[in-house]
This record gives sequence, C-alpha cells and structure tokens, in this order.
Amino acid sequence: MATSKQDSQKKETWSNDHAFPKVLIIGQTFTMDTGGGITLTNLFKKWPKERLAVAVESKEVVDFDKADYYYRIGFQELKMPAPFSFFQRKTKSGAIAESKSEGAVQVKETGSLKFKVKQYFDAALHHTGLYFWMYGREKVSPALIAWIEDFQPDLIYFQPNSYKSLDFILAVTEKIRVALVTHVMDDWFSFVVRSSPVKGYWQKKIDHKAQLLFDRTQLHLSICDYMSQEYERRYGHPFIAFHNCVDLDFWSTAAQNHPLSQPIKILYAGRIGYGLEMILLKMADIVEQMGSEGIAVCLEIQTKDQRHELISTLENYRHVFTSPPVAYEKLPEKFAAADILLIPCDFDGSGVRFLKYSMPTKSSEYMATGRPILVISPAGTALTEYARSGWALLCDSDREADIRKAIQELISSETLREKISGRARELAANNHSQSIVMQRFREALTKLAGAQISLNKKTADGK
Repeated sequence: MATSKQDSQKKETWSNDHAFPKVLIIGQTFTMDTGGGITLTNLFKKWPKERLAVAVESKEVVDFDKADYYYRIGFQELKMPAPFSFFQRKTKSGAIAESKSEGAVQVKETGSLKFKVKQYFDAALHHTGLYFWMYGREKVSPALIAWIEDFQPDLIYFQPNSYKSLDFILAVTEKIRVALVTHVMDDWFSFVVRSSPVKGYWQKKIDHKAQLLFDRTQLHLSICDYMSQEYERRYGHPFIAFHNCVDLDFWSTAAQNHPLSQPIKILYAGRIGYGLEMILLKMADIVEQMGSEGIAVCLEIQTKDQRHELISTLENYRHVFTSPPVAYEKLPEKFAAADILLIPCDFDGSGVRFLKYSMPTKSSEYMATGRPILVISPAGTALTEYARSGWALLCDSDREADIRKAIQELISSETLREKISGRARELAANNHSQSIVMQRFREALTKLAGAQISLNKKTADGK
C-alpha cells in the first residue's frame, strides 16, 4: 500500500493532469468489435494513455494508441487442472512491450477445425457441469501483482464477463487496496449457468461471488437505468447508468434523408448468438416471403459471427444476405446507406432473461445516424421500455403478421420515418453525446479517486 506521502504526490499529479486518475482496467480491453470494448473505448477516449493500464488475456487485442501499459494474462494465471494443463498452450505471462507497428495488435484467429473441436468439448463440459471447474481457475500471480504495484493505480475499473473473472478480481482487490469500479454490461450472472446435474450448485456459487463483488465495489455502474433499478433491488447498492456514448459529429457526417432504395435495405449489424437467433431467422423468413411476393425489400445481416450455423442456413435465401463487419470508421456511412436499421430480441423465456436488462451498444449509434429504426423486442425489457420514448418503431410481438405490418408501416410512411429519425437524433444528443457522458464519467471516477486517497492518507496518519 502506498505511503501517505506517495498518496499526496499521486493526488497532486492527477489534479494537475486535468483530474484524470490512474486506472487499471480488468475484464475488458480496448476493441471496436464488442459492446463492452466499444463502450470502454468511448468512455476513456480522451483519457491520457500514460494513465491507463490494462490486464488482458492472451486471446485479446492490445492497442498502445489507447493505453501505455499492458499485462498479458497467460499460463501463470490461467493454468487448467491436471491432466488438462499438460495439453494447454503455455502462453507467456507478463508485461507487453509496445509493438513496432502502432495501434491494435490482433491475435491470430483459431482454425475452423480446432474451433469446432473446442465447441464440442465446451458443450460437453457444460452438460456435465464441469465447465466452471475447468475454466474457473484464473489466479493472481506474483508477477501480475508486481506489475500493478509498479503502475500504482488510483482505481480499478472492472467489467465482469466470466465466472473466472469474479475470483480473479476479488483476489486482485485483496492484494491491491484501491477503490474498485464495477461496470456491468449485461445480466451475465443470471444466464451463464447452463442446464446440468449440478446447475443449482454453480448458480449459488455465482450468486455468492457476485454479491461479494458488489459489496467490495465502491462505484457501481450499469448499462442502463432499467438495470440500475433491478440491481439495486437485487444486490442492495445504488447503480449509475453509463451506456455507450457517441461522437455526434462522427455519426451524423453521413446521415442524410434520401429516397428509399430499390430494393429497400433493412440492416442488422451485430452479433449472432443467444437471445437473437430465433428472431433473426424469423425476420429473414418474413423478408424472404415479402421478396418472393414481388415487394422490393432485402435484409442484410452484418456480423463477425460468420461461423454461426445461421449463416449457412441463410445461404439459399434470395432476399437475405450476410456480410462481415466493415471498419469502425466506415460504420456511419454503412448505417446511413440503410433504409431501416434493425434491433431485434428473442421472445422465448431464456432469450428474454438473457437480454432483459441489457441495452445494445448499437442503439445509441443507430440513433445518431438519424436513420429509421425498427425494434422487435418483448415487453418488460430495457430495450422495449426505452424504445417507447419514440426513437424507434416498436414491435413488441413476434407474430409474423405484426412484424410484417411494422415493416410495411415504415416503408409506406415518410412522415413516420422522419418522426422517428428526428426523435432519435434528439435523444442521441441529450442522453448519449460523448462530450457530456465522458465528462460525467470522468467526474465520477475523479471524485472516487480523491475520496480513496483522502481515506488512505487518514489511515496512514492514524498509524
């Protein structure tokens, strides 16, 4: 633990540096292809990179344009139980030196055969209830603690996203006594445990560890107000919502009102996975049927999940096509070229539970482009409740007739499209503007860091 003199020097340093505390980031890295990564990148966009350090797993991207200090979490921290550790890749742990090539350093993608084998292996572990026993052993190594102590963070910022990360962050905060900021992207704790003979056992362990995490956290952040309300009820701590913020100039550059395309383009951009497969397939079937009836409409699904089985299912569709993601800087142009931007959510019980308290990262980006948005989502979810404020045409039914009716309403009414687009731009400016949200975020972290340093000083003076 730092001495009172060191604490005083640290406080003066970040006060003179426009009140930017030194932050250690765990659980997420800077990337533009995941919701957590995009949100992290935008919230810390103007943070001095010499005041940021990131601990990342070997499969994750490191970007020295965003932070000066990285630690690779490798075999020392991720060793599997015997005998599986014998076959495990022995990724080297330790501090990462900046690559000669500036910017993000990508990790090579796993081959398709190895990917499929791992999928089957992980599925078997889930069904037997051994998944968390196998992958839930992330440990804190002496080398990692030494690296953190050398950086001397004022705060730790953590995005929980796996079972192993819970034990890991609890162990880190036992060794490194600085304030903890926990930012929850989705209700991961409620859906991660799959059906198995010991599901109840693992769910109790996760619930217990989640409560320990939030009891130890000093600043509780959520992804939306709907989650904040539920989490305060569930865990007994107030949460503040910080959703993905957007640079209005960046997103509105390509925005323009243009005549409907021929064929009319509906675009979904995002992941394909749990909570989305069924509604995307239904949407594809509806568009395919409309197209076969001579209605000039098509659906594009832009996703990085090109290996998902839904991709192969859609190969024979004539009016539905898939595409890989474009570079992030080209997304405004991509979104602006669409006639309708789609945000869907499954309606089955497990899908609703999965996404109930989540708010898609793309929602604020869609709003800022000013293109008409169609939300297909069940009642009682964060997305649906927010969409009721008018930034999208909301269809809260998964009946094909209702979805088709919503599509046709958007196609036929220019007045409706303009009304939705105008409201979306208004809310993007009021609720999601990067300049406003980043300032609130920095003030919240700065206030916490100052309070922590004052507490440390009082503790040191009292000894």
